[in-house]
Amino acid sequence: MTTTVLTVGKLWAAAGRYTASGETEIMLSNTGGGMQRWATTADDTAPTILPNQAHPLPPLTSRAMTLPDTVRLWVVGASKGTAAIEV
Repeated sequence: MTTTVLTVGKLWAAAGRYTASGETEIMLSNTGGGMQRWATTADDTAPTILPNQAHPLPPLTSRAMTLPDTVRLWVVGASKGTAAIEV
C-alpha cells in the first residue's frame, strides 16, 4: 500500500485534500490526537458545509471507503495535525 499524508487544519484547504485516480479503495486514518472530520466533493471546490457538520473520524481510528474516479476527499481537524490515506 502507498501512504499519503495530509496536513489537516481547522478549515477546508488543499493541504488536506486527496483526489482519487480511478475508482480507489482507501483507508483513511486519523493519526492525531484530536477529532477530525471528512467530506467529499466532485471538484477542487471546498465543501460547502461547515467543518463541524462533516463526517467524524475520532482520534486514532480508521475508515475504509471507495472513492469514485476524480472525487476529492477533504479532511479537517479541531487542531492542526495529520491524516493518512493508504491506497
